[in-house]
Amino acid sequence: MPLFRSPLADVLHRAGAVMTQRDGWEVAAHFGSPAGELAVCAQAVGLADHSFLGKLELRGYPEAVDQVVSYLTDCQLEPNEVMRIEGVRWCSASPDRVFALCDPPALFALSEGMHDAVRRTPGVLLTDETEELAALALLGPAAPSVVAALGAWNLETVALPRPSFASVSLDGLPAFLLEESVSRALVLVEREFTERLWDVLERVGRQFGLSCVGADAAERFAVIERRLERRRAGDRSRPALA
Repeated sequence: MPLFRSPLADVLHRAGAVMTQRDGWEVAAHFGSPAGELAVCAQAVGLADHSFLGKLELRGYPEAVDQVVSYLTDCQLEPNEVMRIEGVRWCSASPDRVFALCDPPALFALSEGMHDAVRRTPGVLLTDETEELAALALLGPAAPSVVAALGAWNLETVALPRPSFASVSLDGLPAFLLEESVSRALVLVEREFTERLWDVLERVGRQFGLSCVGADAAERFAVIERRLERRRAGDRSRPALA
């Protein structure tokens, strides 16, 4: 069975990536030092190719899109809002356009469920954009600085990024920006603009210590983030000492 290849495959090879196979995709495992790349994510910002993510798009009348999302999640999704439910990130670009992002193993089941909901709902279209949209991840405490340097938002007027999703222009290139936390952002971009945007992110991010990182470091960083979040949640749940 042939492997899926990222729009950035040639760029990754030229950058010295050690490639591997995961979930039917050829991905960059690392660029020579997984431990060093994890340190970059922890201290500055790593740039990773996450184009392997499943990307399903709903477009149509706002009422119909809202009905499908509500049927699938039992929740209402406001414009530019992000919800994470059972491993799926539901991202609203606008009232008439919603993306569902998931890991590759979950794509088939998610697609089946969404197709079933769409068949029940006139006025909405479902498309699989997995191979048409690349996904570039910024991982680390300097991720918001890179986003701000590209003009997507202002560090001086926004204290911290909140989970949000929006259509943006990054150095003149059309993209969608998912701001997940103070240390994680994801940029979706059409295949034809992918290499140009990767170059832009490398150039702009250099001043913030940006470096390319592979899947090994990105996955380990995600584990560390989850542990820290659970720890913070536990601290918030403890009663304050008198």
